[in-house]
Amino acid sequence: MSGTNLVVAGPPDMINEEQIFERLTKKDPTVQKELDEQDASLSGKRGALVKIFNKGDGQVTRDFTIDSPPVWDGVSVAQGRIFIVTEDGKIRCYGQPPKPPVLP
Repeated sequence: MSGTNLVVAGPPDMINEEQIFERLTKKDPTVQKELDEQDASLSGKRGALVKIFNKGDGQVTRDFTIDSPPVWDGVSVAQGRIFIVTEDGKIRCYGQPPKPPVLP
């Protein structure tokens, strides 16, 4: 959380668990493909979503995707930028650097 924003990042959720459970109880043979896709997403094979929410109204002000999910507690905000440490071993930085002070 920073200023008026909340930054959330993680792998995309590919399924509705309640619907999947209902289909499993009915022995739907097509459900396994969706479960496999969810497993691939949660294991980092589908990248990650990053969403920035306005704390006041809860609206998404910006969203984008990245190639690899963040590590646990791997998101930080400082100086108007978002830093994300990802499972592929990279540190990613998003946003504009602060403007240097004007000297007299």
